[in-house]
Amino acid sequence: MLDIFPAWQHLSDLSKTLHTDEADIAAWTDRARKTLLELGWPGIEALLREEAKSRNDSQQAAVGELRNSLANHQHH
Repeated sequence: MLDIFPAWQHLSDLSKTLHTDEADIAAWTDRARKTLLELGWPGIEALLREEAKSRNDSQQAAVGELRNSLANHQHH
């Protein structure tokens, strides 16, 4: 089981890398939070795949770091 509190912090941090506008940060963070609570890791993975084409290299690297971090803890 994925521990939602560290995951929530990672997603919140990622939202600030993916978006610069405060409203976009808040909207993405809220969407990610709801996805995490309702669908867990599979939902987050789907959310991350959904937006992959619109990311630059540094954003994609941040997503990769998040995936590595959360994937390693999804069964704890």
